[in-house]
Amino acid sequence: MKKVILLCGLCLFYLGFMTNSCEAQTDGFSLQSRFGVGMTTSVINFGIGPSVEFWPTENIGILGSFTSLFDYTSYGGRVDYLFSQPIYAGSSPNKVYIGVGYVIMQGPEQSGGAYGYTWKVEQEGSGIEAHAGILHQANYLTDKLFFRGEFIYYAFDLETKGSSNFGYETSVDLDWNTFTIGLGVHYLF
Repeated sequence: MKKVILLCGLCLFYLGFMTNSCEAQTDGFSLQSRFGVGMTTSVINFGIGPSVEFWPTENIGILGSFTSLFDYTSYGGRVDYLFSQPIYAGSSPNKVYIGVGYVIMQGPEQSGGAYGYTWKVEQEGSGIEAHAGILHQANYLTDKLFFRGEFIYYAFDLETKGSSNFGYETSVDLDWNTFTIGLGVHYLF
């Protein structure tokens, strides 16, 4: 937990410095009361899936996602804080955001056996995420299309359970901490 707090503090310091050091040309884009759908992916963990988002205020967004890779799936919900001051790349506005979320992960259920012996293994876990990124409005295509690029830190408790028809049962708990890079494309109505 100390790592997450330290990471969030460093991200806030860096992003605050970056946002304040850039000169804004206009107010950029507005997200208040907008609903969006899109796709998200994790570059390092290679999951991909649909996501939805809603911005009840100008700076607060609520997002939900489902990602999958082969037999591994995750479901997540998170809250983002979007800084007001835009940063420009050419004529396209970008805004920095930070956030936290909760993710549930399920691994594959595997089973097998031979000579009357059968076994089954399943994985599941949950944990928190902390993230920081850039929201880019692709106004050169349409003012409703947005791209996301972000750094994500996950802290999971992952449990692997195994059992057999001879009454053997085992469980292994792991603390899984990882950084990844997330990418997304969203269409906001």
